[in-house]
Amino acid sequence: MKKKHMKPKGDKISNKSKPDMKAKAGPPKKKAQQKADQVARMAIASGDVMKDEVTRKSEQDARTLYIRFSDKQQPKTADEIKELHSDIKFVRTPRTSSKQKSGIGYA
Repeated sequence: MKKKHMKPKGDKISNKSKPDMKAKAGPPKKKAQQKADQVARMAIASGDVMKDEVTRKSEQDARTLYIRFSDKQQPKTADEIKELHSDIKFVRTPRTSSKQKSGIGYA
């Protein structure tokens, strides 16, 4: 009787060496956290979050004053802009490069 030559099964990679590509479940969430997550997902899905964001941005724009400076009197820092009036609480300026020496054109 002839014996058939069989290939060894060493060609296959064992499951232990394969990385697990599935997302592992973290620790269980508390019921209150699950409920809060569900409420947040529903608010996002229904558009309530976007409405609140649009309202907040429009209120921020109503409180904001945009200033453009002429070439002759451009301030160099945000503190110089703040000194223009006592009611100025916060100054947002565009980024300036270290090579630019002319100052801030708008704020």
